Amino acid sequence: MVLKESEGGTMESTSPIALIIDDSPVVRRYLRLRLESSGWNVDEAGDAFAGLAKHRDLRPDLITLDLVMPINDGIDGIQLAQVIREESPETVLFIVSGMTSMDDVQSFLKKHRLEFFGKTEAPDFGGFGRLFARTDELLRELNRLEQLVGEAPVRH
Repeated sequence: MVLKESEGGTMESTSPIALIIDDSPVVRRYLRLRLESSGWNVDEAGDAFAGLAKHRDLRPDLITLDLVMPINDGIDGIQLAQVIREESPETVLFIVSGMTSMDDVQSFLKKHRLEFFGKTEAPDFGGFGRLFARTDELLRELNRLEQLVGEAPVRH
């Protein structure tokens, strides 16, 4: 749970928010079901342009982003990741993508210290298994921080 200030200025506890940005409806559904079952509030976007709008509106605690998606309204996954890093450096951004070999993608991940989770890795211990271990770890950390700060807001 995360403390969030309501319109009346009081603090209320809410589940942390995750945003899934991926052009694959199957991947979005898979991630949504798993994250919701762990206690996350989840929203999703099917392209980078819609993802940017939802990122700005929701200010999620976690974003999972596919880097390789069709360009919509002039923005692709790599550009979106750059904007998210510039606008919300505190947001946890996990790259969940099938593309790992492009040099510019690899250098981007390294430069921005982003964790990569491959869609094609073995599910038990590969990409999705590691992703869910990290999202569970993040949820535990957010809950721990909420307990430490008491009535102070944790959300950004």
